[in-house]
Amino acid sequence: MLGLKKYLKFLRMKKFRFICLILVFLINSLAFSFAESNEEIDKISKNLRCLICQGQSIYDSQSDFAISMRILIKNKLEEGKSENEIYDFLKKKIWRMDSL
Repeated sequence: MLGLKKYLKFLRMKKFRFICLILVFLINSLAFSFAESNEEIDKISKNLRCLICQGQSIYDSQSDFAISMRILIKNKLEEGKSENEIYDFLKKKIWRMDSL
């Protein structure tokens, strides 16, 4: 009986370790995905100029406009848009604003 209790305890610990290992793997993969997404946001925002801060990139600017643009870029990337699709979208939006 004592051997069975030890064996069951061993199995529970093994299951617990397995679950912890899976959680660590999932957390790491999410963190990697988040870092990869941030790199793409940074890359795109470095190529765009802030309309409020003369000469500053969206990446460097802390204006409300620049923050909104970084959020927009993040949302477009989450929708699965490519870098060129995001640039095209922004060109169309800016052109419409200029023509008003």
